[in-house]
Amino acid sequence: MSWEAASNPIGILGENGERVVSRLAARQAFKNVQSPGKDIMKPTQEKWKPDDSFHDLVGGEFRGVLRVKKALQKTGITLGDKIVTSRDPEMAKLVKELRRTTLPQGFEQWQLPIILGGGNRPVMSFITVGSPNAKLPRHAHKNDSLLRIVLSGSIIYNKQELTTGDWMYVPTGSPYSFAVGSLGCVIMHLYNGV
Repeated sequence: MSWEAASNPIGILGENGERVVSRLAARQAFKNVQSPGKDIMKPTQEKWKPDDSFHDLVGGEFRGVLRVKKALQKTGITLGDKIVTSRDPEMAKLVKELRRTTLPQGFEQWQLPIILGGGNRPVMSFITVGSPNAKLPRHAHKNDSLLRIVLSGSIIYNKQELTTGDWMYVPTGSPYSFAVGSLGCVIMHLYNGV
């Protein structure tokens, strides 16, 4: 499986373009992904803290918005004038550019190239893939509320298993943690300020 094919968390394709449909096959596909250049999933030596810097202002614009603009410019992709999907061939380059490397062990994440809203506080969206039984340490987002939607697999929060289609809302500043279910998970989450 190629890096480009396996790195698209929304549409996982095999070498010949076939869709990887089973959770076990999807889990295996992500297990076999090799990062170009460096191992970004090394265990962290210090206590993990969330990186909420995408809502930091840089020259009057949010860092996460600038990150998407830079990735679009680097890949030569223009959004907004046509319908695009995660399966479009040029999206693999964009997915690579928008990969985040600040997660705890057992998690991979990509920022989606779509910024919703705007003005004072844009909504930024991410896809996270969790390895089976991985644990997201207890933490809080001091400047952001968020909505998590389970796309596949499951997470366990507060002794309750959330499966495909379930969601959880986390208000700004509320500490939480969760564990990934035995088959792993794919989650979409949307961040926005208060």
